[in-house]
Amino acid sequence: MKNTGLFLLLLMCCGVLQAQSEFADVLVDSNYSGSNPDWDEFYGGEVNGGCDEVATDPSVVLGDNDFFVSLPTGSSITVQFVDNCLVDAPGQTDLFLEEVGASSELADVWVSDDGIDFTYFGMIDGGVVNELDLADINYDSFVKYVRIEGLDAGGCVPGFDIVRIYGLPGSNCEAFAGLSQEADSYCTTDGAFPLQDYVFGSPNGVWSGAGQNGGIVNPQELGEGTYTFTYTVEDPLPICPGDAQSITLTIEDCAVFGCIDPTSCTFDALANTDDGSCQYLDCTGICGGANVEGAACDDNDATTVNDIYDADCGCSGVIVLGCIDPVSCTFEPGATVDDGSCLYLDCEGTCGGAALAGTVCDDNDDQTIEDVYQADCSCLGVPIFQCDGELDTLPLNRQGSLCADLTEFPIDGNEVYTWYNENDEVVAVFTGIQYYAPSVLGAYYVVVTDPDYPICSQVLGPRTIETIDGCCELDGATLDDE
Repeated sequence: MKNTGLFLLLLMCCGVLQAQSEFADVLVDSNYSGSNPDWDEFYGGEVNGGCDEVATDPSVVLGDNDFFVSLPTGSSITVQFVDNCLVDAPGQTDLFLEEVGASSELADVWVSDDGIDFTYFGMIDGGVVNELDLADINYDSFVKYVRIEGLDAGGCVPGFDIVRIYGLPGSNCEAFAGLSQEADSYCTTDGAFPLQDYVFGSPNGVWSGAGQNGGIVNPQELGEGTYTFTYTVEDPLPICPGDAQSITLTIEDCAVFGCIDPTSCTFDALANTDDGSCQYLDCTGICGGANVEGAACDDNDATTVNDIYDADCGCSGVIVLGCIDPVSCTFEPGATVDDGSCLYLDCEGTCGGAALAGTVCDDNDDQTIEDVYQADCSCLGVPIFQCDGELDTLPLNRQGSLCADLTEFPIDGNEVYTWYNENDEVVAVFTGIQYYAPSVLGAYYVVVTDPDYPICSQVLGPRTIETIDGCCELDGATLDDE
């Protein structure tokens, strides 16, 4: 064990020393004894902060920093070198521990290769950079762990005030094949990955083991099984051995959930266990759409209703037969094609009844006969007096013209006198004028009708016009009976 003088002198050259050093990396254990009654937790301060005490995380001793943690009597810390380790290098000191207290504050030091079995190195002083040569204790293994325990509570900040823990080139073995874990598992469906993802030590190592190719592992190619791969790192110092660490990977035929139906539009080629996520193209080409078998559609046929898609995505509806005439008393609002079943209210209000226009009815008038329903459902009969008497033997009056009062029609000015010649051709029509006749000589007959009595008519004649010198006839014609 060597001391290099007071701390102030060491600060002048520590820049060179620290620039070439490898610091402790991990705080693996810490124990605060409570021997300083003023504190119930670790405390410390800033290197140039004088006697000011503050609560301090003991991990400040890691790396290169400007803070320290105090170790009063019985308090301890254990640190680990992760990406390097220390060996007994020939002709130089190997381990350095800086204490910033001005007083002679003491601590015990232990070293270990595995963090389990520790070798006592000795007691170190405060206020100096303690340089430890592993040859002093004939230590021939590696130093990966260092434990420091305070032995007193002296100084203005009571306890051993540790700042840094490090080694120098020549004593640092840097071959560290650190892996983040010792085992892992994959599925046969997982893609290829680099084993280098597990490395947090030196990046310049070499992978070995059956199943890897240049440090790349492909579970899909390897299949189920357990595979071990080793990462080996050579140390640049001949005195230092290489380092190797292994990782065991288990590849299993895992349940990969997804859609396993290749006809689905959400098919997952990597899945081997169906999770109900399969969806399919609907009848309009949308993945997972709603236009599927049984969904409503439009077949563009006005004669169908309830159009739906079938299993082949055909759209069809149902033809509903029935009466489609809304004025019918048997009209069916849901019918799409008329089946001839339409019935209508008859003149008596009966749906499909026989009381239609032209059928017999009773107008409740005893002066009419042959009562029938008209187009507007009124019931009309023929007045009895219209058809009495001789219809073809009525005489003319003395002047030879027709006398309307000799007809059987009431004289109301609505009578129509239609003159026919021998060829049954209409030659003259007079309305409400009973004394007029054609002005051409010849034989005629006259049909008398009245629009108020459409059923019957009277035939007058034959009549002969012999002269055209009468006093009252049309154009002076004189009509004579034959």
